[in-house]
Amino acid sequence: MIENLKLSSSLYVGVDDSNHAGTNKKGEIIVATFSTHLEDSIAKNQINRREAGKAYGWAQSSGRDYLFTILTDERSRRCSYNLVLVAPLLVKEFLKKHSIDDSLNIGLYFDGPLKKYQKRFVCLDFPEHGASAEGFDKKNFSTQSGKKTPRIVSPNMVVIADTLAHDLYVTSRPLEQFLTDPHMVSLDQEEITARDYRLRHCWQQ
Repeated sequence: MIENLKLSSSLYVGVDDSNHAGTNKKGEIIVATFSTHLEDSIAKNQINRREAGKAYGWAQSSGRDYLFTILTDERSRRCSYNLVLVAPLLVKEFLKKHSIDDSLNIGLYFDGPLKKYQKRFVCLDFPEHGASAEGFDKKNFSTQSGKKTPRIVSPNMVVIADTLAHDLYVTSRPLEQFLTDPHMVSLDQEEITARDYRLRHCWQQ
């Protein structure tokens, strides 16, 4: 939990989704993890193993937290760039929750590569916060046996977001329980649609 964000000079955000767009009645789950610890934003080799208990423990520790949302609209569920559209909205909800309206540096870290226009689009939401955005792609490399193994180089908080998104996706909780979860954010579908239009028609150049 982040007790007093106003005392921090920087906020780091990791973003990932459940990677099951359009294949589940729950929809697509998107998670944003938040931290005031610089070390959580540093890219390094990560173990390709999800440990939900450790992820929730991380999110409950001092200076850390998370929010998530569920996209149920048919187009949004299948959109390949949902993180770009939705991540800034989750960050805005988090800042609102902590009553932040002054200068705070924000760094956003995404699972998957980002194009230059997508980075600009994300940062445009936070002109007063000196925002930056980076994407991290999973790579494959060959072992001595010739087997292809995923190599994950990313900030720890992106791996945490991946783990939480996957755990929320596979849980047997009904959708109604998600809606009362204090970490759940209900987003305006019309706003997401408008952002999608701007990204495709104004920025994709």
